[in-house]
Amino acid sequence: MMGKLIAGEIKKIMRPKALITVAVLFLIFFIIFAIFYNINWDSLLETVPSQIGDEDLSGYIEIINGDISFLKDVTSENVDQKIAYYEDLYNSSINQQDGMDYYYKGVVSILDFVKANDLYGQNLNLAGYGGMNASAENFALSYFSTVLGILIIFAVVAMVSLYADEYQKGTIKLIMLRPVTVNQVTIAKIIAMFTVLLALLGITTLIGFLYGLAAFGSISMTNTIVLFNARTVWQMTYGGYVFLVMLLGTFSLFSYGILAFALGTILKKKTPAILIGLVVLLGIISGLLSFIGIDRFMFSNVNDLSQFLGINYSLPYKANFFIAMPMLIVYNAIMYFSVFFVTNKRDIV
Repeated sequence: MMGKLIAGEIKKIMRPKALITVAVLFLIFFIIFAIFYNINWDSLLETVPSQIGDEDLSGYIEIINGDISFLKDVTSENVDQKIAYYEDLYNSSINQQDGMDYYYKGVVSILDFVKANDLYGQNLNLAGYGGMNASAENFALSYFSTVLGILIIFAVVAMVSLYADEYQKGTIKLIMLRPVTVNQVTIAKIIAMFTVLLALLGITTLIGFLYGLAAFGSISMTNTIVLFNARTVWQMTYGGYVFLVMLLGTFSLFSYGILAFALGTILKKKTPAILIGLVVLLGIISGLLSFIGIDRFMFSNVNDLSQFLGINYSLPYKANFFIAMPMLIVYNAIMYFSVFFVTNKRDIV
């Protein structure tokens, strides 16, 4: 019975017309994305300063092209000086609360790693920093990140109706005529939602990787320095790093899915539930709360745990993985159990 319930819920989410529409849209989007990815951005960016006469852009172009400035010319003689310099910037950022503390702390951790492992004078690959060298992994990761954003919007818009439509139309009564409980129906809906979202994300990412593999080749086994939470540094294969980023990003998609499901179930109306979901997604609330320094606890800032892998300029003041992860678990638990609470209290008749 549970298998039939799940299959039925999957059919409701992805009706034939909806499936065809999604497939066509993603095909068009993939073609556009591939065209833009194949543009030689490095060559174009190098001409920008000369065309507009702005030498101040050189630093930004250096970052985009993957030239890791803080690792330039690092030697055993000057490494301590560089570490002290960035530690001063980190402390200054903490005092000024300008939001750059995570970045500077990460730089210090990487320089400490270089010093501890005597990695001077080597061409180091730092995961997530700068350049967009064409490869199957980079193409798949870029495509994954873009598709993830689209699917999060899809989750916010589509998943609010899992219960809202059935309660409004009264079709929930037909479901409950079967020998099932409300909790079984809720679990079936959650499993169906996760299955659909994971399938869409997995299939599109696989297509991106296979295209990248055919077009650019793989750099999966390239030894890469990975920074975690701005404090821990280790070396692993680039393919392993890409897998970790995708895994953590998938949790973000599921979190927005359960958020939309909970809002639709509690409010019983799709429009206000979608609007609230989009407000959360856009980070409007966390943006307002940034003025009092608690935005790092907000759902929109803790849901993407992959942002704690690598150098990051955009994390909130005093952001920390071991704050974000427990907060995300709490948010998901509240939304998960609220659905069960509301459906068990609500009169089906």
